[in-house]
Amino acid sequence: MSFIEAISSVFKHYAVFRGRARRSEYWYFFLFNSLVSTAVSMIGIQEILGLYVLVMLLPGMAVAVRRMHDTDHSGWFLLIPIYGLVLLFTEGTAGNNRFGADPKAATAAGTAVVSAVRPSADEVKHSAPAASTPATSVSTAAGKTCPSCGAVNAATASFCTSCGSPLAGTVHSSFSHTPAVKPTAEKKPTDDLWQTPTDF
Repeated sequence: MSFIEAISSVFKHYAVFRGRARRSEYWYFFLFNSLVSTAVSMIGIQEILGLYVLVMLLPGMAVAVRRMHDTDHSGWFLLIPIYGLVLLFTEGTAGNNRFGADPKAATAAGTAVVSAVRPSADEVKHSAPAASTPATSVSTAAGKTCPSCGAVNAATASFCTSCGSPLAGTVHSSFSHTPAVKPTAEKKPTDDLWQTPTDF
């Protein structure tokens, strides 16, 4: 837990005496409290220092009690001078205890989830979406492979004989081929005598 995360966690649980607090959370807040109170006392205005101590009294007591809970002890152990100080330096119990879940395990799980969801820069750099690459036909010694159906066609073929898709390597234009001529029925000699408007 970083310095900013520890201070944010203490103020987020301003008057929460339940649960557990890691050593880093308690001692980072202790460092923050010491630095700010020293800076306020250097100003020389006792009223501001008294107000600051009053505001920080409740979150300081709450994080100390949660620190006792992390060692699987009641908050009343803070009243034992030497032993309470030793417990403040003691590492918390691994896993869950009677006061709640292990905060260190919860932080590690949160970091693992973020790492799994957010890809690294190398993964983003080397990953390429399959859809961004257009499908093209592959020319082999046996012929051209259709990009749509995968059928192998002759090397000189312009269209796939299976699905009719155009093969790569051939330029197809609307003017490059002759449109198909629709076959007409054989004209009978009597058709000239009985012309209809559709014959014009």
